[in-house]
Amino acid sequence: MVIISSAICTKAGKIIVSRQYTNISRMTLEEYVRNFPKSISANQQHTFIEHDNIRYIYLPLETTMYLVLITNRNSNIIEDLETIRLVHKVILDLCTYGVSESNIQKNAFDILLAFDDVISFGYRESVTLNQVQNSMTMDSSDEKLHLMLLKARMNEAKEAAKKAQLEMKKKQKDPSNKGGQGGFSSDATNTSSYKQSHAEPEVVVNTEPKYTAPQKESKGGASAPKKGLQIVKKKDTKAVPAEISKGNEEEIKQMMKDQETTEKKKTEYNPLQAPISIECEEKIVCVLQKDGALNNFEVKGELFLLVRDPTKGNCLVYLQPETNNKTITLKPNPYFNRQKWTEKFALAPKDLKDSFSAGSKINCLKYRFASTNIDDVPFRFNYWFNEGSITCELEYNSDQSRIEYLENVVISFEFPASETPEIKNVENGDYEVRDSTFRWITSRLDGSNSTSNIEIGFSSRTTPEDIFPFNVDFRLDYNFYKLGVKGAALISDETALGCDFTPSLSVERFDIE
Repeated sequence: MVIISSAICTKAGKIIVSRQYTNISRMTLEEYVRNFPKSISANQQHTFIEHDNIRYIYLPLETTMYLVLITNRNSNIIEDLETIRLVHKVILDLCTYGVSESNIQKNAFDILLAFDDVISFGYRESVTLNQVQNSMTMDSSDEKLHLMLLKARMNEAKEAAKKAQLEMKKKQKDPSNKGGQGGFSSDATNTSSYKQSHAEPEVVVNTEPKYTAPQKESKGGASAPKKGLQIVKKKDTKAVPAEISKGNEEEIKQMMKDQETTEKKKTEYNPLQAPISIECEEKIVCVLQKDGALNNFEVKGELFLLVRDPTKGNCLVYLQPETNNKTITLKPNPYFNRQKWTEKFALAPKDLKDSFSAGSKINCLKYRFASTNIDDVPFRFNYWFNEGSITCELEYNSDQSRIEYLENVVISFEFPASETPEIKNVENGDYEVRDSTFRWITSRLDGSNSTSNIEIGFSSRTTPEDIFPFNVDFRLDYNFYKLGVKGAALISDETALGCDFTPSLSVERFDIE
């Protein structure tokens, strides 16, 4: 009666993150997860599947992934359903910028820790979402102090090594260290330098100056120095001095306290800016065939909330969605207040006593539009190819009403390196050739300025397959979906707040194949 494994997988059965609670091999687990999506029927009304000796309990994550618990068939399914709901809430809480495969991989370590907080040795722990959040955010002041001390000692060791290296270089450059001492001749100096350069690796010649008091000359001439060349053990020049200061621990502790105090300070707010900011970012994904047929056209939108003034975090924002639009459904973040959204299309904290965190963008809303109708594409593309010469036409699509105009439309393609394109004609546009990339730029397309044309000449051996596909790119300062912002107010006394709204529409992928 235990949970065998908890995992996040794709709809194709590929494991993204998994945690095992019993002794199960990797091959067995991968086989279980690989067979899981195949067992889901189209008309299935429940979220569990039973096989010979295991049970799958699952919840969808967005549209491409599943959260699944693999349990024994005799486990308590009611308790397992509560467990998977709690795990689902934890995942949504950890992936603040949306639940996607990349975000899950980025937060994989935290997700695994959360799995362990909820499930221990295959059994659910008696914890709530708040307790899991607290355990995930806990930090250790002892660990911070240890890391700061370690970093300080490493920095001191590096500084000491640099000083020792500089001193050695100065001694090597000192002219008084070159040549012999006392009664050595130039021949003796050359001989010693030759021996020094050809010495065995185990020994070196100590060339440090050894000063001796001058002695009286004997009858045999000048006396030799008391100490000459010495054979000593080779010193490790890379060794760091052993006695390194441990650092001023009191100062480091004070630095840590100052750092924590700085983190607790309120986020700096520019009073010239509105305290609330809303950003609506849309991405277009489209694939057109060169004969004009449409494979797919998709617009994905996300709404972000930014609280600039920390004192205005306990607020709500009123939105104005399109009326009578059943093709696009707005999906608010589940950690926003559902009642306020249903009644007034307002974005508010789930607990109205809480406040939004200041200084960071919060993903609060998503929507998606998908179509296979060519009339939804903002422009039409046509081309004519004749003996190496290609003529392209870009025409604004007046049958659609969502894209009011297009600006700085860039259509680029790669051509063979052996070719040199010749521009025969260009209307309502410009071009740029760099290496083997051709870029056709149209500054604006709208109802009154609806077409742009270009004719490019290549050699007669060039075919359309040599230059297709074409890549399209543009960026607009308005949205495909006409979502408005009525305003913002404090929850406590409904005082109106200033609110900025910044819409944008850009291309994620737009290909003409």
